[in-house]
Amino acid sequence: FKNKVILPLATGGSPHHMLALDYSLRPVLQSLGAKHILPGIYATDAQVTLSESGSYQVSADIGQRLDDAVHTLVTETLQTGLGIATRFAPVAFSQVRCSV
Repeated sequence: FKNKVILPLATGGSPHHMLALDYSLRPVLQSLGAKHILPGIYATDAQVTLSESGSYQVSADIGQRLDDAVHTLVTETLQTGLGIATRFAPVAFSQVRCSV
């Protein structure tokens, strides 16, 4: 993670673990040399659900926060000169498809 811009993401069973991003993960990222650590996003298992088809769905509020955070991540990366490929059109998080 040396000289990288980092966007911490985490899920957990309850809101009681929300501070783990700031008190546990952030110091580890800093010790690994992260250049800039953005505010993290924490979602509970109620906000990330498994559909009947076997895909994961995020709630609208988490989806919006992810869209905003990814936009900030891209903006911060370009401003810090770390360089990312700009040949691809932006993709909203709600359009990303992945399997876990």
